[in-house]
Amino acid sequence: MAVNLGRNTVVSDDRAGQERMLDWSDAIRPTILAALSLGAALLVVLPLLLAGLRRLQAATQNPGVRVLPIIAFAVLFTVVSFAALADKARDRKFENSYMMPPAAVVVCALLVCIVVATDTEADVQAVKQAATDAQEFRANLNDPKFVMKLKPPVPATEMAVLREELVNANPKESRLSGKEIHALLGRFGGDLEDAIGECPKTAADDLAWIAAHGGVPGRKAVATNASAPESIVRRLLKDGDGEVVLAAENNLARRICDPELLQKIWERAKKSNLSPDDNLYLLLARNSCTPHETLAALGAYPDAVGRTARQTLAGR
Repeated sequence: MAVNLGRNTVVSDDRAGQERMLDWSDAIRPTILAALSLGAALLVVLPLLLAGLRRLQAATQNPGVRVLPIIAFAVLFTVVSFAALADKARDRKFENSYMMPPAAVVVCALLVCIVVATDTEADVQAVKQAATDAQEFRANLNDPKFVMKLKPPVPATEMAVLREELVNANPKESRLSGKEIHALLGRFGGDLEDAIGECPKTAADDLAWIAAHGGVPGRKAVATNASAPESIVRRLLKDGDGEVVLAAENNLARRICDPELLQKIWERAKKSNLSPDDNLYLLLARNSCTPHETLAALGAYPDAVGRTARQTLAGR
């Protein structure tokens, strides 16, 4: 709109505003809208994105793939934001600063990508170093003198190796002897007593000590140990912790032939809140030394417990 004053023309404020060159302040709103819309879209597909990322990382064994979502955001944001700015700047002049807001977002995303990639590389190196340390420590366990001199504290990686050796101890393949296990119990105590209590190579005296003086995890491990002497497991039937007692009952129900004790275990189980398909009932049903009356009662139980008890009765 213009007003004629003779030969002079006065341009209205609206016209002047339209002819103003666009600068960075004009790009803020489109940039924010582009970021929010793209962020909302990514949140919708986030579960699928994370699942695909995990599968890709597992397939490639490359933790560096975690930067891919950041790169994807940067690329998509660049396309969306610059398309919005281009549409707004149609038939308009703009300053170089007009592109600064979206460019700043992209630069920040790339900086985050670099930080994540750097941290990922550090994590990879740490994992490799831990694996190397664990391998060296495992090799050192072949030397009895090394084990006998081992004292706490030890790194978490080495402690994990010790636990693996104890819990998975095969009498024919384990690097640790009973004497070495005794030394570990004396030096590490509560830090390893549960693993030592579970180990099939642990000496009876050490198992008895853990059963009498150990914490709940250690006593429960002894109660679970199939190689523990029956007398020690029987002692744990009087333990003050219910989980320890239940573990001892499961152990004895699996291997003893003592109808009187099996009857007591059955009677205590009935008074507890055990599920009808609990493993203890199944072990009692499977044991041919379980009293006839108990097997008959178990035969009325559902599913595997009932079927096993009826089979045991039929086999007598």
